[in-house]
Amino acid sequence: MKLNMNDLNPGTFFPWPGNEHGHEDDGITVRPLNHEKIRDITDAVTTKRRIKISNGFTTETIVNEDLQNELIWDYCIIEWSGLNDENGEPIPCTRENKVRLMSEHPTFPAMVKEFIEQAERDMLEQREDEEKNF
Repeated sequence: MKLNMNDLNPGTFFPWPGNEHGHEDDGITVRPLNHEKIRDITDAVTTKRRIKISNGFTTETIVNEDLQNELIWDYCIIEWSGLNDENGEPIPCTRENKVRLMSEHPTFPAMVKEFIEQAERDMLEQREDEEKNF
């Protein structure tokens, strides 16, 4: 089995739905979260503080869910092409645009989630095939 040790979670390309007549490279590349990234994001968005109560102290955990979503979306969406604004100008694949599309567009999040889930299924299938041939 060959592994790219510089990029262990490279992502999977999916063409945009209905892109039969568009450019073949128009689509989105996504990747599922891995354990290390989940840990990194959890650490980045979680704070704990001690609170005095009548019989001592307790610890309160606070999670910044907006930042959590932003970090997840930025990691899972690697790049896109063929996504244009109302003037036909390409929409850059920036963290800001990822967050805006994922939080404000009515159908973009469902499509991205579907692609990520398909990428996870494909990776599991590939692993099963590799185990059979190992």
